[in-house]
Amino acid sequence: MIFEFSLSQVYRHFLRVESAFAQLRRLISNKSPESYQAALLLFENLSEFLLRVDIKNELIKELEIQANHYQKLQDNPAVDKVKLDNFLNQLKKLHHWAINFHGKIGDSLRRDPFLSTVSSKQSLNTGVISADSPELAVFGFQEPVFQAQHFKRWLEMLEGLEKSVSVILRLTRELSSFTAVEAPIGDYLVDKLPSSTNLIRIKLDDKLVFPEVSASKHCASIHFYRLDSELRKTKFRDKIAFKIALCGWR
Repeated sequence: MIFEFSLSQVYRHFLRVESAFAQLRRLISNKSPESYQAALLLFENLSEFLLRVDIKNELIKELEIQANHYQKLQDNPAVDKVKLDNFLNQLKKLHHWAINFHGKIGDSLRRDPFLSTVSSKQSLNTGVISADSPELAVFGFQEPVFQAQHFKRWLEMLEGLEKSVSVILRLTRELSSFTAVEAPIGDYLVDKLPSSTNLIRIKLDDKLVFPEVSASKHCASIHFYRLDSELRKTKFRDKIAFKIALCGWR
């Protein structure tokens, strides 16, 4: 299992958006009425999130940071020029899309007649009953191919956002490889945290143990916990081996 902890609000937003798209695609691929209802609810939640967050400016700034990073590598003889040019062209296209996008990202979802109608109905948050939302009930009775076409259309409204976040996070993760370390009594200190760190990634083999991270400007504390049989959080106080990666641009 890999746990990721953002050290900035911007990257926390990116992780949430990435997770939402991954869940949407899994739900849509299930092709069941229940999964489609869950996908519609997730669309609504994502739309509300994008309404509150100025993610367009966040994307523009981070894409510029990444482009500047790769442009500095152009004179490095050890760098694959073809791969580098592909990176820069992709970043340039995404940056151009974000710069020229009119309004807030997600506005098209909120203007969609069907989504705006069903999102205001209580049925979406609980069970689908025709008394609350006959439109949603009818949509649920349609053939999967019909429903999939509309989900594809709604996803295409956010295609630029999905691609931009995917590229930003993928390239950020690739900046650092995992290093094997140990926490003697379930606690570990990163005492010289690079100022460039945006993400702390922790890889664990024990699927019942999980980390929590608290970070300051110069260091980060990692504490491990376990879920007991009643799913209660308890402190893990034994030695544990794990892998850590510190990823960042600045």
